[in-house]
Amino acid sequence: MLTNDNIFTTQTRSNEEIYLEKFITEYCDRTKTSKQLTQAFRPILADPRVAAGFNLPLKEICYPIVAKKSFGSKIWDVDGHEYIDLIMGFGINLLGHNPPFIKQAIIEQLDRGIQIGLQTQLAGEVAQLISELTAMDRVTLSNTGTEAVMTAIRIARAATGRNKIVIFSGSYHGHSDSTLVDFKQIDGNLQTVAKADGIPDGVVGDTLVLDYGNYDSLEVIKNHQLEVAAVLVEPVQSCRPDLQPKEFLQQLRELTTELGIVLIFDEMITGFRVHQGGAQAWFDVNSQ
Repeated sequence: MLTNDNIFTTQTRSNEEIYLEKFITEYCDRTKTSKQLTQAFRPILADPRVAAGFNLPLKEICYPIVAKKSFGSKIWDVDGHEYIDLIMGFGINLLGHNPPFIKQAIIEQLDRGIQIGLQTQLAGEVAQLISELTAMDRVTLSNTGTEAVMTAIRIARAATGRNKIVIFSGSYHGHSDSTLVDFKQIDGNLQTVAKADGIPDGVVGDTLVLDYGNYDSLEVIKNHQLEVAAVLVEPVQSCRPDLQPKEFLQQLRELTTELGIVLIFDEMITGFRVHQGGAQAWFDVNSQ
């Protein structure tokens, strides 16, 4: 209760506020070493995860859990707590953490050294096995998903002689400038905008952001057919796995083939989950 010149004001907190305060206190106590490490290295470690999802009411719990070890389906944090890992390295740990037969293969390769700059004798064999597994014609190897997407976009632009790319709102294609674009309502109009500072206006102008699964988006692509080099799709969006528009993808394949536009499936996060051939095989999307 606050008093001011004989005026009494009573402030009550909602159940949500009381719960949140209790949760923050318990969470910070449980993960105190993660929080301490984040604070200690904040001045020197430029890590975007430290501030990801920041908002003022949750400020005190805006820090990543710091892991100490992992095995199988489990991760242990620096405070010794055990977690079941539902993310699995955003898709890369198909066989769990640190599976013994992969660990043994890594140890054997370490004894032979890591050859960078030259072509390792394993590259061709790996490409052939991936091709056989996925039924893809050719294979290239990349260090990261962002790098793979950047390369695919560059190839599409070179092959078509066009500059624009199409992406869909809600998708994630890494952190290259071309893909960090979204649309938002400004003065009653939908406008394409950069998701972060430092992205040139020219890059934003070369990216069309459309509504995924909406057939009106196909008309927009058709209207820009002479400008569009590629349509970049996360067939099953990692932030919305319930949206699986099979017929939309099939019609998108037909349209891009007809217009000479490159169709790129980005399955860095969702690939190899439902079919060896990925979403293309699962949704029966023809390659030609």
